[in-house]
Amino acid sequence: MHEKLVFVVDDNKPVANLIVSFLKEHGYDAIAFYDLAEALAASASLHPDLLLSDFRMKTMDGLTLAMRLTERYPACKVLMMTGLADEAIKHPAFKKFEWLHKPVSLSVLIDKVVRVLGS
Repeated sequence: MHEKLVFVVDDNKPVANLIVSFLKEHGYDAIAFYDLAEALAASASLHPDLLLSDFRMKTMDGLTLAMRLTERYPACKVLMMTGLADEAIKHPAFKKFEWLHKPVSLSVLIDKVVRVLGS
């Protein structure tokens, strides 16, 4: 068991749920959030080791969430996912975090999670 907590944030519920199930199969404690505000609120009592977030969502972009979480918890790692690379590259915080281009295979995803968390 990895005993690492992963926040999976994506407003596409089936995608978020699939990733959470997959991470749990690989020994991670993972929770799905479909809204950035929910993830931010949950972080007050749960301290994630990794934020795995979609870049573009309805209420705010995933990079804004990532910056807020890493301000609160500097040890929290961030892995962003996007199908909008051209837009994401323009964000001021783009180079601060790791990225995956959507669609991503689950094998590539788990390899990247393991590498980012060092476990």
